Amino acid sequence: MLLISVSSIRTSLGFDDVADINAAIESTLKTSTQSVASSLRTGFGRGSRTDYFYATAPYTIGTFAQLYLLLDQGFVDSSENVTIKIAPTIEKFGTSEEEDITTNCLVNYEKGVVHISGKNFYNQVIKVEYIAGFNLDDQEVTQYDPDEVPEWLKNIAKMETLITLALTREDLWHSEGKFTTTELRTRLLDQLSRYTRYEPKALNPIFSV
Repeated sequence: MLLISVSSIRTSLGFDDVADINAAIESTLKTSTQSVASSLRTGFGRGSRTDYFYATAPYTIGTFAQLYLLLDQGFVDSSENVTIKIAPTIEKFGTSEEEDITTNCLVNYEKGVVHISGKNFYNQVIKVEYIAGFNLDDQEVTQYDPDEVPEWLKNIAKMETLITLALTREDLWHSEGKFTTTELRTRLLDQLSRYTRYEPKALNPIFSV
C-alpha cells in the first residue's frame, strides 16, 4: 500500500499521465513506503493489536513509579478504546487476578508509547489492546486514505521516493530540478529524527498478536 498517490509524485516531476511513468513511480513508491516503515519502526495497515509486556523494575522519581511501553505499532486510533491490563502471568488474564489499569495510563497515539504512572507493576505481565494504522482509500485501493495519513508522513514518503528515483531513474529525476539529492536527504533525516518511534526507557513487547 502507498502513503501518497502516484499522481502527486508525477505532478511534482512535471510529467504527463503516461502508463510507463506511472508504473515506475508506483514501484518506487512501494519501495519507499517499506523504507519509511522500517525507519519509523511501525507498519501502516489498519488492524487490531494485542501486545504483551513483562514489567521489569520501573523508573522512579522518589517513590513515584513510572513505566513506558513501546507498542508494536504506532498511529494508534485515538477514537477507539485502548485497554491496558495486568496479571501475574499470561494465563491469569480473564480471571479475578486480572486488573484493568487503563486509567493509570497516558498514550502517545501517534508514536504508540504508553506511559504508566503511580504504581509499581514489577514482575507483572501487561496486556495492551488497541487498533492502529490507516484505512484504505475508497477511491484508490492501493493507497491509504489520504485524510488519515499525517502531512508530515506524506512529506517523508515523498522525499524518500524522490531520492530513490534519483538513484534508480535519472531520466525521471532530471525533470525535478528543485532540490539536489543531498538537500533532500538532509531534510529527510531531519524529519525522521523527529518522528522515529524511539523511547529509550520503554519496554518492547515480548510478543504481539
